[in-house]
Amino acid sequence: MNSAPDGLVLLGRATGTISARVLLPSYASTLFISAALLFLMQPMLTKMVLPQLGGAPSVWNTCLCFFQATLLLGYLYAHFSATRLGARAQLGAHVLVLVLTVLFLPLDPTAGPPPPNGTPVFWLLKRLATTVGIPFFAISATAPLLQRWFSRTDHHAARDPYFLYASSNAGSLSALLLYPLVVEPSLPLAEQSRIWSAGLSALAGAIALCWLGYRRREITSRSEASVAGSVGIADRLRWIAYSFVPSSLLLAVTAYITTDLAAAPLFWVVPLALYLLTFTLVFARHPPVPIAG
Repeated sequence: MNSAPDGLVLLGRATGTISARVLLPSYASTLFISAALLFLMQPMLTKMVLPQLGGAPSVWNTCLCFFQATLLLGYLYAHFSATRLGARAQLGAHVLVLVLTVLFLPLDPTAGPPPPNGTPVFWLLKRLATTVGIPFFAISATAPLLQRWFSRTDHHAARDPYFLYASSNAGSLSALLLYPLVVEPSLPLAEQSRIWSAGLSALAGAIALCWLGYRRREITSRSEASVAGSVGIADRLRWIAYSFVPSSLLLAVTAYITTDLAAAPLFWVVPLALYLLTFTLVFARHPPVPIAG
C-alpha cells in the first residue's frame, strides 16, 4: 500500500536533486549566451552603418556611447523589475520586452540616408534607438535580472551571485574576438543578422528554463534589508562616479588609437577586449589576484 507513495517521494527527491545540479550551469550558460549576443550586436551594427558614414573614429565612439547608455537603462529596468514586481510579473514584463524585439528583426539600422550637411551624430543615435534600441535593451537587462533570480534560490552559491559576471563577461569577450576573426570574414551582414535572430530565440528559451529553476528552488526567508540599509547615499553616488572612469578611459583610448595610430574599422576591438578581460578576472569565483577585504 505504501510502495506507490514512497516511489513518488523518491522520484520527487531525485527530480529536485537534478534540478539543483543543473541550476548553476543553466544560469551560467544563459548569461554566456546573452552576453555573446550583446557583443555580437555591437560590431555587427557598427559595420552596417560604416558604408553610410565611413570609418571615422567618431562613428564607433557614437555607437559605443549609445550602447553603454542603453546598457545602463537595461540595468535600471532590471533593478526596478526585481525590486518592485513579483516573480510572475517579472517574467511577464521580460517576456513582453523580448516579444517586442521581434518587431525589429532582422536588425538593420541603415534605412534612410544620413543628412548631407553637418554632423551625422544625432542621425546615427536616432537610427540606433529606433531600429536596435529595444533588442539591445532587452538583452542588456538579462544579466542583472537572472542574477537576482539566482540569488533568491537555495543554491549554496546564491548568497553571492556576482561571480556569474565572469560567465557573462567571458561570453562578451568570446563574441568580441570571434567577430573580426571568424564571423565578419565568413558571413555577409544579412546572414549575420539572421543567425543573430535565431540566437535570440534560443536565449528566450534559456531564460524560461532559468525562471523555472528559480521558481522551483526559490526561498523567501533571505533578508537583504541589513545590507541595503548599510549603504548610504554618499557611497552610492561615489560608486556611480567610479563607474564613469573605466568607460571614459575606454572611449578615450579607443579614440586615440583609431585617430592617431590606425583608422581601421573594428580596431577598437582590442581595447574593448582588454576592458572585458579585466571584468572576467575580477568577478571570477577564484580570481588570480586576491582581492583585499
